[in-house]
Amino acid sequence: CCANNAAVANPCDSNTILKVKADRQCAEWLACTESEKTTDSKGNIIEMCKKRVACNKTGDGVECASDGLVPETKRNQTFDDPIAIDAPATHAGVVADANLRSGYFKAGAHWARVCDGNKSLSCQVDSDCGANGPCIDRPKMVCSLNPSKVCASNSNCLVGEGICGPYIEGYYPHGQMAQVGSLGVNPVIFEDDFETYQSGVVLPQCSVNATQAGTCVGDDPSTPADEDTCKPTTTKPANEGICLNYWSGLGLGRCSTTTTQSCRNNTECPQGPPAETCNNISIAKATNKEFKFGGQSLLVLEGNVAGNEIVSKDLLVSAGNYVLTAWINTKDLNPQTPSNNDPNLLRIEVSGAGAASIEQKELQDWTKYISDPFVVAAGNLKISIYMVAKGNVIKAGSKAYIDMISLAPVLE
Repeated sequence: CCANNAAVANPCDSNTILKVKADRQCAEWLACTESEKTTDSKGNIIEMCKKRVACNKTGDGVECASDGLVPETKRNQTFDDPIAIDAPATHAGVVADANLRSGYFKAGAHWARVCDGNKSLSCQVDSDCGANGPCIDRPKMVCSLNPSKVCASNSNCLVGEGICGPYIEGYYPHGQMAQVGSLGVNPVIFEDDFETYQSGVVLPQCSVNATQAGTCVGDDPSTPADEDTCKPTTTKPANEGICLNYWSGLGLGRCSTTTTQSCRNNTECPQGPPAETCNNISIAKATNKEFKFGGQSLLVLEGNVAGNEIVSKDLLVSAGNYVLTAWINTKDLNPQTPSNNDPNLLRIEVSGAGAASIEQKELQDWTKYISDPFVVAAGNLKISIYMVAKGNVIKAGSKAYIDMISLAPVLE
């Protein structure tokens, strides 16, 4: 190609075809079937296409012959060539090479055949299976959670193997993929977005009359209704709803000057002179002052430290692998000495039948956290929320916020 300048008779043209390697073919293309004349910005009359459809045959002087229009029908998007899914590493499969293909080649995966020696491996030809061959037609009926097991009815599938049903041929639809986890159809063990509670009122509280804050007893099905202080009684006929007892705090605070001393009220602090006050009592509350979702979040105060944390009720769980998820905001968790390099934390911790934690450093905005999967034995769990003073003292009046907290099994 020559240099592109005015002195050259035939300067370079980016539209000039230099070399073509005919190793691809186009099965279909979009051809214009409806247009109208219009004027472009330079005043030229041009044809503006208004509709294009798929075409597979050219015509005399036109983009598409009348018999080349392709009907708008759904196509079976599957591989027709031999492929391997989870086959031996020595197999040179074509699934990973789909992005290099064009023309008649169709994307997707064909699931109709399996290796006889290991029916969890898909195949098309015997060589896909290696030592697990030969490649056979997939059994027509299999257990949904154990596809290597052939069945005739649900009774052939054991507990944990799902139900008996047909295999799916062609591209596997997302809607038909069963979500599998420790608890199957009801995976979430515990979830709270803090929208249920009256803002600024101590938890636990009655759902209808929050003046019972901090005193109500939970709805325990093993005890009579009159033992729940939210229910009507002979001395309190009004129904105040149910007891929202998901979270509670120990109700401790710190004395205003002697900050190492815990207290429940002013009389438990040194009386001076001058008399000290009991500040930052660490009771659980919801707040609508700072929130990520909806209108409320859980308020964590400076007094909520280890041994004085906000704690969930007991959560009964089955054995399995679980994850803890939560949104955390620590923008108002302030250090006493900002220059310190060991920042304070807000920590959410699981204890009991399993152990896990997620945490965020001070002075950070809303961030979503998902713990690493952790093993849980059958039994009870508790979720604790508290501030951690690292190399610094938590400044009095500090706050943090939690939203959309959940505990759920790991799903497959």
